[in-house]
This record gives sequence, structure tokens and C-alpha cells, in this order.
Amino acid sequence: MGKILREIPPQLKLGVSLVAGFVIFTVLGTVTHELGHFISARLLGYNVSINYGFTFYNGIVNPPDSFIITLGGPLQTMLTGTIGCFIVWVNRDEYFKAGRLRPAQWLVIFFALFWLREVFNFFHAVGTYMKEGSFPEGSDEVQLALKAGMNSLIIITTTAFAGISVLAYLVFKIIPLQQRLTFIFAGLTGGFLGYYIWFHWLGPVLMP
Repeated sequence: MGKILREIPPQLKLGVSLVAGFVIFTVLGTVTHELGHFISARLLGYNVSINYGFTFYNGIVNPPDSFIITLGGPLQTMLTGTIGCFIVWVNRDEYFKAGRLRPAQWLVIFFALFWLREVFNFFHAVGTYMKEGSFPEGSDEVQLALKAGMNSLIIITTTAFAGISVLAYLVFKIIPLQQRLTFIFAGLTGGFLGYYIWFHWLGPVLMP
């Protein structure tokens, strides 16, 4: 078995590892996002529960508390991504010099990629608009804008731009050229696979 593993091309091993990483972090990002809502609601004294992709709370919630609870999810996601980006930036010289990134370096990048949720939400909203003729009002970012009396697309567009900027920095500045295409293909594959596995298979079973 060891000989077989040694004979696998490095890029293929990297691709498989990154796909697995994207699957795991898609699940982790979803659950911790909902925990952001959950913790915010509990701190405000509400009876709340979460499942694989949603947060539920009982009773009447006043508008200020509703805003804070809604903010809790995106805030957790963006804060985690920002911490990951900060660690990458502090250690950027090590990334610049690396021909191949170490597992620990990839791990930090995955945390920085929590920002991808904002990019996904934006393009999902655009896709919904193209399909149905209206933007969805269910996303946290759209809800936050509406609750703040702003245009519904202000926050989701701003956070998507920030997420795209983070992604561009990681892809074109941090990830070595010889690993870049593998990362991109693994991201597309692992992201969609992780979404399907969690929302249509494991999630409803493990966290109904």
C-alpha cells in the first residue's frame, strides 16, 4: 500500500486532499455559521435550536434583537475568514517562498476561505434573479440590509466584493503557481460535493 501511495502523482494526491478539505470545511463553515446565530440568540435570552443548515427560535423577537441574531451568523463567518487572512498575511513571506505548501499552510488558507460563503451567496442571488426575476430575501445579508432600511443588495454586494478580493489574493499571490490549477479544480469539485453531501445526505441525518 505504501508503495502504491508513493507512486501516485503529487498533483493528484494534492487534488484529492484539497477536495476532501473543501468538503470538510463546507460542512464546518455551515455549522459554525449557524452557531453564530445560535450563540447570539442565546446571549439575548431566546429559546433557540439549530439543525444542519438553519436556526430556529421561538417567541416574538423585537427588531433590534432580530438584527443582532441575523448578524451573528455572517459575523462569525467573516471573523473566522479575516483571522485566517491575517495569519496568511503575517506569514506571507513563507508562502511566497514555498514551492509547495505544507498541510499547516493549507489549513490556514481554508480558514481564510470562510469568506467564500459571501461570494456564493451573491452569485446564488444573481442566479435566482435570472431564473425568477427577483432577488431572494432569505439570505442573512439581504435580511440585514432590509432590517437596517437599506437597499437589499448593499450588504450582499459589499461582502461578496470582499470575498472575491480575498480569493484573488490567495489564488494569485499566496498559492504557488504549480498548485494553482489543482486548487481551483479542487475548490469547485469539493465545494459542490460538500454542499450536496451535507445538505442532501449527511446533514439531515446527523442534525435533523
